[in-house]
Amino acid sequence: MKRRIFAILAFLLLAALPVYSQIRNGVGPKMPNFAREPFFVNPLVFYDIDSLSPRLDLFLEVPRSNILFSKTKTGYSAEFDIFVTLYDANDKTVFQKSYTENFSFGEEAFKTEQKKSEFYLYNYFLSPGAYKLETVLNDRNSKKEHRRTDEIKVKNFTSAPVTLSDIMLVSEISSTGAGEKEITPLISNNVFGHRDFFLFFEVYNNLGSVLSGVFNYKITDRSDNAIKEGSLNYTLADRKNSMFEKVSLDFMFGEMFSPENIDPEEMAKKDFGVFKLTITDKASSTVVAEKKIIMLPDGPMVPRRERRP
Repeated sequence: MKRRIFAILAFLLLAALPVYSQIRNGVGPKMPNFAREPFFVNPLVFYDIDSLSPRLDLFLEVPRSNILFSKTKTGYSAEFDIFVTLYDANDKTVFQKSYTENFSFGEEAFKTEQKKSEFYLYNYFLSPGAYKLETVLNDRNSKKEHRRTDEIKVKNFTSAPVTLSDIMLVSEISSTGAGEKEITPLISNNVFGHRDFFLFFEVYNNLGSVLSGVFNYKITDRSDNAIKEGSLNYTLADRKNSMFEKVSLDFMFGEMFSPENIDPEEMAKKDFGVFKLTITDKASSTVVAEKKIIMLPDGPMVPRRERRP
């Protein structure tokens, strides 16, 4: 299963999945609006065993509702450019890439397809170090440009007996008849509305012998309060090992967004709905991976009113 997981990912990203994205969304009347991205970028770094080099997998999700379609004789079409620029720690340009993407739908298909998203995956090989990634989306029909910047840290994946890739959030996992797994990435890192979600990451055994141990994981809020903790036992027989962990945070949705807890002042504060996932090696107490998790509604939420006879 050495290369199958990313082959499956590439296949999945070609298929449109339904999302309900808006630029600004709030909770109930006169509630604060949560800033929403016009497109989502999720840069994840893995260790490519074949080339023995770190590989940046750049996942992009573009909600079609945020792109302007033009009317054609047979339906509707959209076209946009994606510009990717990577800078090193000294702000020197490592590379610049550009991609032109376009798609179209007939009259009937457009009614449902416009509510879905476009997914893209680009790969780059990098050296260990700190980088800054700038991604620009240029909508050719609306002439609007959207820009975002992400900080990236590329590890030296052979610097310790056991090292971890970056963490991917996954909404669904299913098994194929061949014993492989099909996974659906959560590119936005927003777990709101999911009863359960999964952590996926790769573990690299650099010693060449069987290794066993325990990873502890913890999810904390912006005040560093732990809201979820767990442990993962591992036995590493191969050079590269895929790990999955199911996480349930359903109780948090009730606490954060129940009518009695809706506090506009609190929700307006910076980093509301943002959590941090930390994975630690139990034996050394060393943090081996971190991830930001978002928990914000994708659509307006109206507080329930008490019904009276």
